[in-house]
Amino acid sequence: SYQVNLTGGLVVSKDITKYIEMLRTFPLAESFEPSLEVLAEIANLFVIGPEALRDRLRGGSALAGIDKADLRPYIQMREDARSVGVQAVLNAM
Repeated sequence: SYQVNLTGGLVVSKDITKYIEMLRTFPLAESFEPSLEVLAEIANLFVIGPEALRDRLRGGSALAGIDKADLRPYIQMREDARSVGVQAVLNAM
């Protein structure tokens, strides 16, 4: 429910990476791996620039199978969500 600036995005990304590392210590089924990759990619949404954001959403990443409408709320929580670059990405979704 809070906006996330670049520093906060780095903290979120670091925390999620640690969380994923902890989850991988458990004997999880292989079917969980794609979910962990998506979790890491969602964290990255807060730290990458608008151009990289556009590329991630186009495909080729773990986010390719996720409905764009489900990703929009995360992107809108970025501190720079009202910038021209991020607005262009949101309008293209």
